[in-house]
Amino acid sequence: MNCSKTPGSIRYFAMTLAAAFACLAGVSTASALNIESSTLDASVSVEPTSKFITGLNNDTRDILLGREQCQSLWTGDNDLRISYNFISSVSPNRCIGATPCIDRIMFFAVPADETPQDFTCTPDNTRNCVDIADINWFKRENETERGLDIVIPFRRMVKEAVAELDASNNVALIENVDDCNQEGSASVNQQYFLRIFMKNIGINSDQKELSDARIEIDTLRPNGPSEISQIAVTERSIYATWTQSNVTKIKDYKAYWSATDFSGMTIAEIEASDTIYSRVINLDNPDPSGSEYSGSATITQLPADANGKLFVAISSRDLAENASEPTFPGEELDPNGEGFEIVEVTDFWEHYHDAGGNERGGCSVAPSAGGALPGGLLFAFAGLGVLAFRRRRPGNAKSLAPYLVALVAMGGATAVSANAYAESDIHGISEVRVGIYYPGIDEEAGLSGTPFADTFGDSNRVVGEYEMGVHLLQGFGALGVSGRIGYTNFSGDVLVGDTSDGSATSSDSIGEKTEFMLIPMGLSLYYRFDILEKFWSIPLVPVVKGGVDYVFWSTGSSSGTTSTYQGNKGNGATAGWHVAGALHLWLDWIEPESAAGFDRTWGINNSYLFAEYSMRQIDDFGSDESFNLSDDLWVFGVAFEY
Repeated sequence: MNCSKTPGSIRYFAMTLAAAFACLAGVSTASALNIESSTLDASVSVEPTSKFITGLNNDTRDILLGREQCQSLWTGDNDLRISYNFISSVSPNRCIGATPCIDRIMFFAVPADETPQDFTCTPDNTRNCVDIADINWFKRENETERGLDIVIPFRRMVKEAVAELDASNNVALIENVDDCNQEGSASVNQQYFLRIFMKNIGINSDQKELSDARIEIDTLRPNGPSEISQIAVTERSIYATWTQSNVTKIKDYKAYWSATDFSGMTIAEIEASDTIYSRVINLDNPDPSGSEYSGSATITQLPADANGKLFVAISSRDLAENASEPTFPGEELDPNGEGFEIVEVTDFWEHYHDAGGNERGGCSVAPSAGGALPGGLLFAFAGLGVLAFRRRRPGNAKSLAPYLVALVAMGGATAVSANAYAESDIHGISEVRVGIYYPGIDEEAGLSGTPFADTFGDSNRVVGEYEMGVHLLQGFGALGVSGRIGYTNFSGDVLVGDTSDGSATSSDSIGEKTEFMLIPMGLSLYYRFDILEKFWSIPLVPVVKGGVDYVFWSTGSSSGTTSTYQGNKGNGATAGWHVAGALHLWLDWIEPESAAGFDRTWGINNSYLFAEYSMRQIDDFGSDESFNLSDDLWVFGVAFEY
């Protein structure tokens, strides 16, 4: 149900506990990344666009421009600005004394399949380049001892400056905007260099260095997919499988769709059309072992005249964002050329409401279904137990790693004589828990059918939990209070067909998933009857507990998008209560000397294996407008008393 309907005391407990876990998780990962800064001796930027890669020291700085950027720069009559930032003081105008200086700045251009080493461009031999001092529209701006800018009008560089070069450079002029949009062998695929020569006049000999800024213009379209082997269209997505033989320079893929057949159109005509829509495809397998790819594209706009069918094509895009010619599905997929039927699909949230469900959701505290596993919350909570152990038993361990090793390898603790060491005081207990869970959603009154089982099947899912408690009273047993947090997730295929008449069936042919994520939290009052263990060394400890629950939940797609139905979002929280009984098997009697050493070193007094039967009634205390997340479940795990 909506979080605002939850009783205030329970909501306050849940929010406080969740906030504490989130803070702990954030602190634990704050120092995970340490970026070492580096100094650049030159950087390159393009105005108004800024597609560039900066290199370090004497590496080449690169700018890659595709046909769209080429057209934009020409049409806007824009400048390229190349900025040099020097590590030390440099004389930008003349070379005198012992100060490093700029000797020359040269311009040259070569085909993209050539390298600068194939051409001659030095202060002493300028056969394949020109000195920008001889071209008055190459402007030097912001000159200081620490750097300068070279401003180059794009049009004049690709036309007039290239005309100054020797014919052996084999570089074509770009004379108008149409040259940026040529096809095939007439496409532009050239690189333009601005080379700066540095000199440091020394006592014995001069030191010389050079640094290049490279601007590559590549308007050559890549090869498109060779074949499309599968297409499925829903109201929300297009799913496809295709083959791409040459992927060397492929950046991504785009899906195109329209209500009318566009198979006779070129990619230029398609991109200019206002009735054909496109979206980048999210790949399922970015690095396949072979040449077959699959993925889905979100349908951002469904044409009004679609009439239940769409025509589809796929195009490859290279690193310069040039799109290939489109690849259309063959006759095997669309034998009559009538397009692909838009399949009606229903996710769990929609199917639940079609079946008469009353949960309205609308609480956005929980992470989205399909998003990142909130493992940080569980580990943060577990960290409280580790910190508690260490606060009571300070040791000489240098990092967290020994704590974790100790928890896993209990038997390897340092052996100390039980008779020579008195057991420390006991303050609480920590449990790592694994249970088998299935919510009672399909048991809600008023539901027609079983929407949860239809979507996710009828198999239980594993729920992982961590619980930590503090003993309040000890003597004849132990009475205490504990907090618990867990995580589980259900995933299934969307339903295909009309769910209102019960004819929908689950299908994996579409590829679209729907998910239901739960983060159960609980607060318990417990009693441990440990008299048998303490006084008679009988290794059994019966435990009973009861308390309140608060379960955050979210339903949506596997990509993390939250479902909606008639404006109601598929996330919320449901409160309830629980009672449980458990039997703990005391492990210390097996190796009492090792157990004593474990207590002395880590502050863990007793270790247990346990089985627990938990009855959880989670339905907002009988509300007709809430999910029924109730279940009776077995829980197994390991417990540490500290």
